[in-house]
Amino acid sequence: MHNLLGYSALLNLDSLCSHSIKIAFIELVNLDQQEDLKLIVDDQGANMYLKYQNQNSHQTLREAIEEYHEYLTHIGRQILTDSPEDTDPIWLYHDATHAIFGQDTTIEGEAALDFWVFFGTTFSWKLLKKYQQLPEIKDLSRALVSELGLTFIPKLYWRNKGVIWTVIRHTRRMTKKWPFELPSTLLDRRLDDLREEYGITVLTSEQKVPSRLTEFDYSIVSEIS
Repeated sequence: MHNLLGYSALLNLDSLCSHSIKIAFIELVNLDQQEDLKLIVDDQGANMYLKYQNQNSHQTLREAIEEYHEYLTHIGRQILTDSPEDTDPIWLYHDATHAIFGQDTTIEGEAALDFWVFFGTTFSWKLLKKYQQLPEIKDLSRALVSELGLTFIPKLYWRNKGVIWTVIRHTRRMTKKWPFELPSTLLDRRLDDLREEYGITVLTSEQKVPSRLTEFDYSIVSEIS
């Protein structure tokens, strides 16, 4: 949920589905650095399997977020954190959705996460608008539009409509919506228990396969910023 990669921000549209995708660019995978990771990656890097992506993982939510961070560190990506005085730790909220819904950090994975968040959580428009104002996200939005064009987001969603529709069906089967503004009491509960309570069924590896993996050179952001 990151404002459609800046597409909506640049067009002054208050669109929802962008927050998560922008993280995909910030955390873009460098496949050359994945050799000794304990995960499986196909020839496009589309399928990345971590423990938290297992439906019945016994990890706590906190441990799953830590695994997600360790993975980002291993591939040389920055872990975006909230300031101690921030009353709305949006990066924690975002990372928790990756963990609970079992999504990876490919652009297509982030696109799917957008729809998990939109249909399956109690997201806040206020937080999404706040996120739009972050300098690094504004820079990324400009870089994305410059590199991939204004029509990239609708094309991305269209060509991955099968995965997205599967996500929507899964959210319809949830027993209650996931709290986007994460209560700290959930951090030390096990993923399998939380998923059972909220009726969350993560996508299988087959269900996650995108029609095509998007390639993006993140270095262009520094050139445009």
